[in-house]
Amino acid sequence: MNNVVYCLSTVALVCATAHALAQADKYPTKPVRMMLPFTAGTQTDVLARLIGQKLTESLGKQIVVDNRSGAGGMIAMQTVANSVPDGYTLFFDSSAFAIRPHLYPKAAINISRDFQAVSLVASSPHVLVVSSQLGPKTLKEFLDYARRKGDLLNWSHAGIGTSTHLVGEMFMREARLKNTGIPFRGAPEAMTEAIAMRASIFFAAVGQALPFILDGRVIGLAVTSTERSPVLPKVPTVAELGMPGFNYEVWFVIAAPGKTPKTVVNTLSTEVRRALGLADVKSTLETMGSIGRPTSPEEARAYVLKEYETVYACTKGLNFFSWAMVVGSPCPG
Repeated sequence: MNNVVYCLSTVALVCATAHALAQADKYPTKPVRMMLPFTAGTQTDVLARLIGQKLTESLGKQIVVDNRSGAGGMIAMQTVANSVPDGYTLFFDSSAFAIRPHLYPKAAINISRDFQAVSLVASSPHVLVVSSQLGPKTLKEFLDYARRKGDLLNWSHAGIGTSTHLVGEMFMREARLKNTGIPFRGAPEAMTEAIAMRASIFFAAVGQALPFILDGRVIGLAVTSTERSPVLPKVPTVAELGMPGFNYEVWFVIAAPGKTPKTVVNTLSTEVRRALGLADVKSTLETMGSIGRPTSPEEARAYVLKEYETVYACTKGLNFFSWAMVVGSPCPG
């Protein structure tokens, strides 16, 4: 009897596996949800919708962008990690993907086990912006202003563990400032606080900051890349202005839940890379101050894990609060 049960169980498992593989070969047969851990209007959101539209066109099924902010991005991250690994739930994230698990260890997210990288998408520097009404017009003037204010000065970021938080902490440490970072629900809210001067400075992705710089509501003091941004050629780099070697760029990645069939991951990766090669996508990225980063799943995985280990080397043994005080260049970046 036991042998009969074993045989029937084996047959059922083989049939189920064959069915799953057959479905993977036909992928996709229904709409795909692409979740991201940030609010609408962020650079991550803009990129997700850009790539999502191109995937909708090439795959023939709707890619539904699902903004799911909250808990520093862990709500979205855990939702995707726990989803059925069939390719119908994807994750679009920034470099916070490699930072967040270190800050929320109790969530037990393992990006190597719980996710499969599909492809990197793009990278972009940040730009330090202040309200045009604040007073400082250059980075030197801002540093003088910040040192006078001391602990009374607040700066905004898009949430604990986001790239806007990390680059801000790096800058404050490098500049030897002890000002207070204030987390907000997302980058649009953090920008609003800077414009209203309730926060003195915000480290925005170039694509998000550009419209506000062009209309004069904020002033771009410096960009965080090693070279000036082509869309902000008059804005110097942080390195140019007295902090040699300072370099940080946010990167963006698409990932699927762990154990997603390799045929599905490869299909998605091929289509993402194809989309990034389209002239209109390249043009849109350029206007946002971003650079396309198409990669194979293997290349994306290696890059993400390297970034994860880099952050781990800087934060090992630190608690949630002390991390924000000590992490900084040259560890991350």
